[in-house]
Amino acid sequence: MLDYPEFLPKHVKTESFNLNDSRFTLRERLAYYHNDEFPLLMHKHDFYELNIIVEGSGRYYIKDKNFPVTPGAVFVIPPKVSHGYWMENDTGSIFHLLIE
Repeated sequence: MLDYPEFLPKHVKTESFNLNDSRFTLRERLAYYHNDEFPLLMHKHDFYELNIIVEGSGRYYIKDKNFPVTPGAVFVIPPKVSHGYWMENDTGSIFHLLIE
């Protein structure tokens, strides 16, 4: 297994997403796959999110902790909780379901 960072930096563009913000490009798509763009830096938002690891292995970061992830892992992230993902070889797929 590759070495993974102990902490992920905050997202450079924003730290908080809001489904009612017109700048949030996925506003009309409340479910989507995040594919092969990792690390997914630390961020938070104003809604619940259900994430399912579909492909790849890596780490899930929440606040100041991190946990191993493999396909089938499921996470429910409450509003305003910082989280992110690191995947081996920067490849993988995560299904996101956004819930207001």
